[in-house]
Amino acid sequence: MTAPDVTPTQPLTDRPAWKALQEHYQKIRNLHLRQIFADDPGRGTRLTADAAGLYLDYSKHRVTDETLRLLLRLAEERGLAERIEAMFGGRKINATEQRAVLHVALRAPLGERIVVDGVDVVPHVHAVLDRMAAFADDVRDGRWMGHTGRPIRNVVNIGIGGSDLGPVMAYEAMRHYSRRDMTFRFVSNVDGTDFVEATRDLGLVKSPRWGHSAERQRLGKQTLCQLSYSRSGGPDQRRRVPCSTIGSAHERFPRDVQSVSSRGLSSPWLVTHSWGGSNDFELLR
Repeated sequence: MTAPDVTPTQPLTDRPAWKALQEHYQKIRNLHLRQIFADDPGRGTRLTADAAGLYLDYSKHRVTDETLRLLLRLAEERGLAERIEAMFGGRKINATEQRAVLHVALRAPLGERIVVDGVDVVPHVHAVLDRMAAFADDVRDGRWMGHTGRPIRNVVNIGIGGSDLGPVMAYEAMRHYSRRDMTFRFVSNVDGTDFVEATRDLGLVKSPRWGHSAERQRLGKQTLCQLSYSRSGGPDQRRRVPCSTIGSAHERFPRDVQSVSSRGLSSPWLVTHSWGGSNDFELLR
């Protein structure tokens, strides 16, 4: 079921709340923080937020109670609360692709229900997470061998946009828990030169989705296959592991392993599993 009622049609900059914020900005733009604190000594403890082990202090910004009131008014005018509810309810708020936004399903505990098109997707998500954990543990423990028949110690992530930034974020976030005998490199360019420089001395390559463009998918697969074939003298499916939300992309990619991801999941979780391990992955979720 789509959710047209939560998709704003009026441009953001035409909203009354936006115009009010613009007027408010002109009034406070030149205020110095010293003056703001002098007028409101309690802002240092009031303009803060504390949740999930994180402490946010935004009192040092040029923000007043009136600023917050206008921002909340804008969120209300844009139907933010309704859109959040629609997302958690599995409604298809991604108007471009006409599908649900399932980031919340990825983080949902087993037993919680998120229904999309009449199907509870949470069990499917956890089934994929289990497959990803099993595969990554096989890599980490040396059961999944590389082209030379030796354990894999180097992984290259190939992805564009979120499929690049996400794994990099996971890599940096879990660095403390890493096994130092494993290294990761990242390629986000379909140009063969980028790939060659990143993999000149490496083995296994993890290839997540290249976006929803068929041309990007084709270029990414073609670049990866041609370059790795030229090095090994022929196909070696165990070195190339697709990680995609697009089933057809998996089917077209030669490999001897089942898909390790599915719709609603993305490559950061596979990278984190491979590098930090299953237990540390749960910290990132």
